[in-house]
Amino acid sequence: MGLGGWMLQEGYMYHLHFLGQQYRIREMIEEIAGPEKTASFYEKWLQNHCTRPDVDSLAAWGFNSIRLPMHYNLYTLPVDEEPVAGEHTWIEKRVCSHR
Repeated sequence: MGLGGWMLQEGYMYHLHFLGQQYRIREMIEEIAGPEKTASFYEKWLQNHCTRPDVDSLAAWGFNSIRLPMHYNLYTLPVDEEPVAGEHTWIEKRVCSHR
């Protein structure tokens, strides 16, 4: 089962082909809701899009693997924002809950 759209928003999955990249989807949400509400939306999105009961249900339905596309910006800084060039810049933030 593919869980695209959770940790990597792919425009084609939302029938938003004209947006394309994930950053454009976020820009559109930010235009409508503003930066603070957009940040809150994405925090809740990551915490609630897929939870332990969802994975348990997939297993009960016979699925034995999950395709989980992930965007680098959930785990590390972009190269041009590294405080020390070439150093590991892992983001120490929990991406999803384990309910």
